[in-house]
Amino acid sequence: MEPSKALSRVTIVPSHPPAKHPDRVSSWDVPGRYRYFGQGGMRVMEPNMDLMEDMLQWGPDVIILSLGGNDITASCQPRDIGLAILGLCRMVKARGVATVVVAAICGRWVFRDPALTPDQFSRIGNAVAKYVMRYFPVSSMMYVCERDVHWTRDGVHLSAAGLEEYLNSLRLKLMRILPSKD
Repeated sequence: MEPSKALSRVTIVPSHPPAKHPDRVSSWDVPGRYRYFGQGGMRVMEPNMDLMEDMLQWGPDVIILSLGGNDITASCQPRDIGLAILGLCRMVKARGVATVVVAAICGRWVFRDPALTPDQFSRIGNAVAKYVMRYFPVSSMMYVCERDVHWTRDGVHLSAAGLEEYLNSLRLKLMRILPSKD
């Protein structure tokens, strides 16, 4: 009889509080124990390092980093956001996390910066993903795209359907990375 393998500990780090994520990952066909470490409005350029430390103390095997959207402005440099994401990825890898996945930045329709447009936001988010994917796997969010379906009325936060699509994109990426339940 083979010894049972411990389930991977998977952490998702979104830029919104964990309460926004009801338990939708328990039915995933990807083995693991999942925990969210999020904070509303968190920016990759100024991450909450106390929250990051709490996350690392939990001892995750896999971290899904979903930050960067709050850093986009009309005058930002995508490379700067990409470098900040890479800095966090490298920091958690150096602390012993085996696998780091970056969730691509989901689109938005409303912005703090009045000079920013949805097309510009999307282009910057895509440029960040292209930069980061040279070093770490990036989970595409291309199917989180329907304004009236995937976002709440505020144009910033994902609706239940948008959250389902977001989490499904992460699940598909994890299926390619982690071993199956069998």
